[in-house]
Amino acid sequence: MQSKILTDADPGQACLSEPQPGSPEAARPPHNQAILAKIESGLIELENAVTKLDSLTQEQTRLQSEVEKVASAEAELLRDESLSESTATKRLIEIRARADVLRARAKAAGERTDEPLHALQTRSSWRVRRESSDCSMIC
Repeated sequence: MQSKILTDADPGQACLSEPQPGSPEAARPPHNQAILAKIESGLIELENAVTKLDSLTQEQTRLQSEVEKVASAEAELLRDESLSESTATKRLIEIRARADVLRARAKAAGERTDEPLHALQTRSSWRVRRESSDCSMIC
């Protein structure tokens, strides 16, 4: 079975053609396979990073929603005049403590989301530039 190699017959679209025996293109398939393996590995890594980023983003969104609910509960409690001062104070302390915890967790989730996003953008742009220069050797 002969390997197919990429050619640049149509600049807008890569196409495949059979290498001619003895031609320089016939010697390139191992190199092509190595580059394709690097690209595939990069795509798998990118897919995993995107999945992790999606998960972190969902967690951050959930925590932000919880912070908003607690803020609403605090405002409602402060308007409720039917509670004794003692009961209102106890509940307010609990609500504010919960709000502090949720805000801290939401901030941490935001930082966890920002770090991989920045790293992903940096690595992806570097790899795209590097792979495209390697890709020129394929065609």
